[in-house]
Amino acid sequence: MSIHWFPGHMAKAKRLLLENMKLVDVVVELRDARIPEASANPLLAKIMGRKPRIVVLAKTDLADSEQTKAWLTYFEQVERTKAVGLNLKGRNEATRLLLPQVKALADPLVPRSKQGNFPLRPARTMIVGIPNIGKSTLINSLAGRATAKTGALPGVTRQKQWIKLSDGSELLDTPGILWPKLDDPLVARQLAVTGAIGQGGFDEYELATWLLHYLANNFPALLARYKLTDTDLPGAELLEAVGRARGCLIAGGNVDLSRAADIVLSDFRSGKLGPVTLESPPRRGNKRENEDV
Repeated sequence: MSIHWFPGHMAKAKRLLLENMKLVDVVVELRDARIPEASANPLLAKIMGRKPRIVVLAKTDLADSEQTKAWLTYFEQVERTKAVGLNLKGRNEATRLLLPQVKALADPLVPRSKQGNFPLRPARTMIVGIPNIGKSTLINSLAGRATAKTGALPGVTRQKQWIKLSDGSELLDTPGILWPKLDDPLVARQLAVTGAIGQGGFDEYELATWLLHYLANNFPALLARYKLTDTDLPGAELLEAVGRARGCLIAGGNVDLSRAADIVLSDFRSGKLGPVTLESPPRRGNKRENEDV
């Protein structure tokens, strides 16, 4: 599954990041807790350079809690990077868990008067991440008000904007960017299945059959939602069984596979199948673990 997806606003987003990186003290990089490595944009690493960074694993309510703990340990101990896991739906969770770490990194970098008595400007933070990762939701949570647009479709945030926080610091929201070409089929599927890639960038039938096959091999208990009697089937047959169980029938008693695929993908993205993490932290010396391509 190869996805070529680099529309004009993505090129503009990259330019904005390059132009504004020098304006901030700290970068908060959002990743999806279900795919902590696949949701890391390699372009961002190059753009950020040596800028202080905090990795936020967002959507922890949709991910396996033990795997999230393992990933946070990996970032702290192996990559030597500050990391925080957040349920973006949790009340005040971002303010309580993230802001203190941002402040600790940013405050020493703010220019001060010659006497060192007061800062010459507010601490500034940039939030970056791929589309549909939850940036706007996080910003609204930190600001305590609706300041950024939120939506289920990738690329809702298009323009940069500075947002004043209650502690006096400033937050820079930026558009989400994906990299120009997704050659790794596992990365492409993981991004698509979690909703980072808009409809039209992938085949829903192919994606749903892959997801069912993956879940049957790794998390078979989650498929109990569909009351399947046999999970030891190819993905295509599993999708047909889901369609029959959900009444997705058309003339002649055949299954509407498109409708069945939509149900499976929606159930996964909303967490109705249960918490799932699709990646484990790399073993030392290994960049990725392709568990089931």
